[in-house]
Amino acid sequence: YDRAIDLSARNDLTMRALNNSGVICFESGRPAEARRYFQQALAKNADRVLTAEAFTNLGILEAASGNFAQAEEHLQQALTLNPDDAHSHFYLGRVLLGMGQKSAAEQSLYTAAKLDPQFQAAVQSLLATPGEPAKTAD
Repeated sequence: YDRAIDLSARNDLTMRALNNSGVICFESGRPAEARRYFQQALAKNADRVLTAEAFTNLGILEAASGNFAQAEEHLQQALTLNPDDAHSHFYLGRVLLGMGQKSAAEQSLYTAAKLDPQFQAAVQSLLATPGEPAKTAD
């Protein structure tokens, strides 16, 4: 039993390291390498929140590559695992906007702003219509 707990903790640490390595590669302009790290992290089947984080990062990477359908799928998977993650809602909203699904995007973006007020200004900016007052997430 203790060994199983130790292996589980080690798996979580490995998953976090793979996920962090993917973020570094993505931010360094190496998306193919980042994708491999995120996929390796997902293969670890660790903690739900860590798995959701890897799906979110993979979704962000796919969106940046213009693969909006794949990005949406990954972000939806992240939200299935961690429905209260503001980052996943925010990036899903951005992806949906990019796909022309404004109503669904608004819902996701407003949810992000409600879950984490740090997103409020970004959401207002993304959804602003020139000449109209900005909507709020109340």
